[in-house]
Amino acid sequence: MHSHLSPYLLLSFLTIISLSINVPTSLCAKDTRYANCSEPFTCGSIKSIKFPFWGVNRAGYCGKPGFQLECQDNVPLITMISEKYRILLINPQVQTLIVAREDFWNNICPQNFVNTALNFTLFNYAVGIRNLTLFYGCTFFSGPISTFSSPYNCTVNNTDINFFYVMRNITIDPRLGSCNSSVVIPVFERAAQALETNTTTIGGAIDGGFGLKYLDLDSDQCSTCVKSGGECGYNWTESRFTCFCHDQPNAKACLTRPSYPFWGGNQANYCGYPGFQVNCQGNAPLLTIASTGYRVLGINSTTRILTVARQDFWNTTCPQYLSATTINSSLFSNSNTQNVTLHYNCPPPLGTTPPPNMFLCYPNGTATATTNYYTATDINVPNIGTCTNDVIVPVSQSSAQSLARNPPSITLEEALDDGFELLWTSNIDALCSSCVQSGGRCGYNPSSGSFTCYCADQPYASVCGNGTGMCL
Repeated sequence: MHSHLSPYLLLSFLTIISLSINVPTSLCAKDTRYANCSEPFTCGSIKSIKFPFWGVNRAGYCGKPGFQLECQDNVPLITMISEKYRILLINPQVQTLIVAREDFWNNICPQNFVNTALNFTLFNYAVGIRNLTLFYGCTFFSGPISTFSSPYNCTVNNTDINFFYVMRNITIDPRLGSCNSSVVIPVFERAAQALETNTTTIGGAIDGGFGLKYLDLDSDQCSTCVKSGGECGYNWTESRFTCFCHDQPNAKACLTRPSYPFWGGNQANYCGYPGFQVNCQGNAPLLTIASTGYRVLGINSTTRILTVARQDFWNTTCPQYLSATTINSSLFSNSNTQNVTLHYNCPPPLGTTPPPNMFLCYPNGTATATTNYYTATDINVPNIGTCTNDVIVPVSQSSAQSLARNPPSITLEEALDDGFELLWTSNIDALCSSCVQSGGRCGYNPSSGSFTCYCADQPYASVCGNGTGMCL
């Protein structure tokens, strides 16, 4: 028969448990960038637009370079290759835009004649587009060319000139005539057909705009970030995606409040399992495994998968001290990872073209660089020579595959910062679900070295109220 807690001791115990359970939703301070990026862009008929777009009420870190939006007189605009385009529609689900030339809006006679141009690393034309070519100030030697439209008149810079349009992108045979200027403008195919049947005007066709597909390589990451409760953003300094969370930015997704077996912050050690303490250092959640610090990128309690990255390699491939990756095998095992070996202080490469998996380091800020390489199962360097130090760092399978491409589609630093997955041992939190279902909170008894279910009246060995209460 076990003895019960005195009322005073019970009240003290419950107060301690309450303080340790009702912790903030994260370990780190609030982040104003989350609040800013949670505000969508709205202007005129364009509403609720977020990443990769930014501008007006959304700071630059809420979107990517090349996706800045403006709102002038309630008209949404985007600038591409120095030209402004009026935005008629944005569909984030399929990543498409409909835009129209702002300089041609309700005006077929602009002050400057500039061809439509795109940054094809960010945008591409949608299907169902046809180019119109507009010719200004034309003189024909033998009468109008048959493929040209009827002549139109317009005034440009106080000068009356004629202009014609053609339903495709062409040049004029100089034996037939010449024009002072020409402009190529895309329109929808249906608008071009309407022009051919005289059921619309040239101005109506151009103001109807044309479709674009925007290329957002971070869309999958953004989806993961949003599902975790974050807001998508971009680190312009490091040119990489960032997930802004209530407390801090993370590389992939937001971390929820650490639950058993994790503990830390203002939680006592009996709230978690030994080896699972997570603390906030420098506004980053860190976990120490076998004397090595790891930045926590994600925790999935359902699959027991912990995503981490080496803290000493964060944003660098050249840490001050070189040490091996150490994992406590009694607590964790690798999941969906591949080892990359970093070879430091190697002989210079043979030939004039360095291999793609070579990287340089400048020890202690010196001006003299050391030659280094990374290798993996599918990444090799012939005749690498003898290197001073080798360090093995796990990366995800997807990062390893990206590094193995020729040329690599990500940098070594990006692969290291993407982290790798660890699977924590199932017997650590096997009893936790039953404890929670009984109304308890999962914990650990440091004295007995066993799981403990903290309940409203007293701690129990597995579930609340099962007659196996434990005295403190």
